[in-house]
Amino acid sequence: MFKDIDLPLSINTSSEDPNNLFFDPVLNCALTYDVGVGYFTSGWIADTAHGISRFAKSRGKARWIVGHELHERDIDSIVNFRQVADREFHAKRIFEEEVDDVFSALKDDARLVLAWLIRDGIVELRIAVPINKLSGIYHAKNGIFSDEAGNEIAFSGSYNLTSRASSNWETIEIFRSWSSEEGRQRCANKKKEFENIWEGKDVNLMVFEPSTKAIEKIKAYAASGTRPYSLPAGRPSVPSAIQDEDGNIRDYQEQAIKSWFSQNGQGLFCMATGAGKTITALTASTRLLEYVNSKESNLVIIITVPFVHLGEQWADEAAFFGFDPIKCYGGKGKWLDDFQSSYNQLLSGERDYVLAIAVNATFSNREFQSILNGIRSNLLLVSDEVHNMGAENIVDKLPKHARFRIGLSATPIRHNDPFGTKAIFDYFGEPVINFDIKDAIKAGFLCKYNYYPVICELDSDELEEYIQLSKKIARLMAMSDSDDFSTSLKLELIKRAKLTGSSRGKKRQLKTLLDDNQDRKHTLIYSSEAIIEGEKDIDKIVRLAGRDCHWKVAKFTAEENKEQRSEILKSFKSGEIEGIVAIKCLDEGVDIPQTKTAYILASSTNPRQFIQRRGRVLRQYQGKGIASIYDFIAIPPLERLGEDAETFKIEKGMVERELERVKEFAEIAENYGETLSTLREIRKKLKLLGA
Repeated sequence: MFKDIDLPLSINTSSEDPNNLFFDPVLNCALTYDVGVGYFTSGWIADTAHGISRFAKSRGKARWIVGHELHERDIDSIVNFRQVADREFHAKRIFEEEVDDVFSALKDDARLVLAWLIRDGIVELRIAVPINKLSGIYHAKNGIFSDEAGNEIAFSGSYNLTSRASSNWETIEIFRSWSSEEGRQRCANKKKEFENIWEGKDVNLMVFEPSTKAIEKIKAYAASGTRPYSLPAGRPSVPSAIQDEDGNIRDYQEQAIKSWFSQNGQGLFCMATGAGKTITALTASTRLLEYVNSKESNLVIIITVPFVHLGEQWADEAAFFGFDPIKCYGGKGKWLDDFQSSYNQLLSGERDYVLAIAVNATFSNREFQSILNGIRSNLLLVSDEVHNMGAENIVDKLPKHARFRIGLSATPIRHNDPFGTKAIFDYFGEPVINFDIKDAIKAGFLCKYNYYPVICELDSDELEEYIQLSKKIARLMAMSDSDDFSTSLKLELIKRAKLTGSSRGKKRQLKTLLDDNQDRKHTLIYSSEAIIEGEKDIDKIVRLAGRDCHWKVAKFTAEENKEQRSEILKSFKSGEIEGIVAIKCLDEGVDIPQTKTAYILASSTNPRQFIQRRGRVLRQYQGKGIASIYDFIAIPPLERLGEDAETFKIEKGMVERELERVKEFAEIAENYGETLSTLREIRKKLKLLGA
């Protein structure tokens, strides 16, 4: 409570710290914080980080009116518009264009805090631009707080909300509504003044909300790190921060949820990476909970994920919706009692929902299955990366008594596993939405990209080995069931894939590209998993990029522990590490939207893999522009194609397999025409012009 804080009547920066004495303790107790600032920089957020975080934890609501310093030409162009609506539209456009400049001036930690505060709906922004008789800037330096008892604290003075202000001689006058009649009146006046400006009633100020595009730009900065504060569990609800004025989320997400309910709460959400699968599923879950509770019943929600880092992301988002998630991973001692106790409370009527997040390994184990099989309440199963649930060791453990089911994946099809694919569709139901990468790019949720197929001819000894492997594969395929590849056949296919993925020509081409690339930050390099003469191919790539090309790179594999991976990603996001070399560990769930260039030296024939890898590069991020994907294509030497019909057929098949992926990547790239011309000569020589 404010009354418990020992506040001075005024503070000056010569002898006192305004943050320690005033902002931090007041924010710790505040429920609302309305402030008008002419200057707003990173230092103030960093200085008051503890208070801001405490304010966020209590789900406080802040309204900030921020001055925006316009160039003289901008002010003139705004003034020249006769209609107020035209002036506001033009001002919004100018701010929208300059959001990157405004935010890039903030330090990383401060930018992250502010982006999350706005994303979580804790801070609402409006921009003030002087008009009519005023021609300078909005130069406010005041604000007002309130606590849960209705007490108010107002402040004003020369102190700007900047770190520089604490190095100047500045002063703050503080007024308390409960201390005296004058204090009450001062607070009332400041409140009225703020409301007058917020509602746009000051004739000499044009106050506007940033455009949706500008706010989305700001929110995207939150993707550079995890939420820097925790949110308390409350009554689950769809956060206002992600809803429009009609209470809806994005149109295609709403349609997916509507279709899911029409299919009796079962179905697959087939949505591209970055299109908001998690938000859509949690919104559907929240609305289902509201419906179930309205029928005086309860709900158990089980969310399955393949990896712990994905579980942490889901837990973060679930807290955003007001859920209190139970994290079922890291050893049963950390979750078993909590899960069982929460379910017992559900049965006794002490709570009306339970939400548990389990990695697939936990979901499959005996202890979790025992609790799951004993649930007799309404049960919703949400499976992220749902294609994993079709595996033999897990498909039989899907709870048949789960009345409600959601499967999430960019593509739920299991490559070369028709039985597993059928099991997924049989259990979760038909897709309720198909929102692919093309749709997401068109809608502006993923960035555009250029695609560069890099032609890499096999050396003669590599080609000879490829041909021998292909002949052996052909014999094994002739002997195997068309729907069931033998172990021997699978091993030979893997050998051939490793051969093409680790070819010497690909390394030569990579060195040339890395040497020529002047924009080195935020680059991914996908290596093969081959081991040649006792040395892993990924280690060769790391040495080539680091020692030979002088890049700052790190390896990201299963060998690195959780802490090492976290540190690598942090350094990559900040730019300290220019490139990450990986095999498969970045294929599912790792969110690094800063990535703007990818070199793909090895790809499986599984469409899901290259769809996910492309999605890793296409996340929106401020200042990113158009992403670049370099896809290394292994082909036979075109100047000396097969000596006989059988060899030529093998070489032709080799290129055909590669071109399937090329077509998928190229058809929605910005440089589609350029890509076609690159491949025309290859198609001609291999008689593939009709392909």
